[in-house]
Amino acid sequence: VAACFLCMLISGGIGWFAFPVFIPPLKEEFGWTDLELGVAVGIWAAVGALFSPVAGRLVDRFGSRWIMLVGAAGGGLVTLACGEVRTLGQLYGVIVFAAIFTAAGTYVAVTSTISRWFVRRRGLAMSIGMAGMGLGGFLIPNLSSFLIQTVGWRGAYRVFGIMIWVILLPVTARWIHGRPSDIGLEPDGDEDPSLEDGQARSIDAEEDGIGAREAFSIPRFWLLGFADVANAIPVVSLNIYLVRFAIQRGIADDVAALAYSSISAAAMVGMLAAGLAASRFSKRTMITLGYGLPALAVLFLFGLESVGALFCFALFSGFCAGSRSTLWPLIISDGFGSRAFSSILGFLIIFYNLGAVVGPPVAGWISDTTGSFY
Repeated sequence: VAACFLCMLISGGIGWFAFPVFIPPLKEEFGWTDLELGVAVGIWAAVGALFSPVAGRLVDRFGSRWIMLVGAAGGGLVTLACGEVRTLGQLYGVIVFAAIFTAAGTYVAVTSTISRWFVRRRGLAMSIGMAGMGLGGFLIPNLSSFLIQTVGWRGAYRVFGIMIWVILLPVTARWIHGRPSDIGLEPDGDEDPSLEDGQARSIDAEEDGIGAREAFSIPRFWLLGFADVANAIPVVSLNIYLVRFAIQRGIADDVAALAYSSISAAAMVGMLAAGLAASRFSKRTMITLGYGLPALAVLFLFGLESVGALFCFALFSGFCAGSRSTLWPLIISDGFGSRAFSSILGFLIIFYNLGAVVGPPVAGWISDTTGSFY
């Protein structure tokens, strides 16, 4: 769980949360429009949507360890390449590979690993692992802002690329094991007196549930997908352009970056709270609130004039997003089982990424056309 936490912190933090902080210096140096940068996010989401089912299938077949190693190795390389971008076409090309390696090394593989390792306290284990994403979303944007000011945006990407290689490769190689049976244990880390029998029982426990094709015939699969499309269109757009919007409203760059990163700090609290509450309350009710309440948070952005309103939005929406991140794989595991968990999760991620494909380019077009994100 600690290794999964670290993978989500570094790879997820850099892969998902750093780019919005780089948008202002990219606009300043190259003069790219908000629409052009929104298209970059759309490409990232589209490639992620296409590759996530592949990643899920590979994890189910080969285990998460090797997939995460490839994700870390490739992720470090493409992050270094981000620092060498000179044209918009190069940015789009690098984004394609960044999406592939981020999808391979983070959400699908991490949630699959935790789901197979834990039964009794799966909610708590999942919340701790997912909290790495929340902490990464808080630390990485602030670190990005500091590095951009000290070594420039190109140097910042180089630092991040080296960080992925130096930290994640050895951690993944040493501590990630996709299934308990890989090292002769049962779920929850229980030791078995007979390795052979233990492996058999572990595999049985890991293979409960239905296959991906069967999941397609169940209404809850499509309802979860629809909810994620509706969630992603506004949420991804708000996150990507929050720094730009706050600066437009007269808020200082570093304060805007801090507010953006505080979304992830609040998300980390939401992840842990949801994990602790998952065994006591209805997961369905909690995830419904996690989807619905962020609509109220958006009200803080209307007439945004104060730093306080900006942070109220960030903390409220972040807490709800974090709770959903923990509850979503638990809902999938409860509803479909663990036999094809990674494949089903990979297909469901398509829906979220479809929303992310649509939202940022539309928001960027609105900004370019009206002169504001308002």
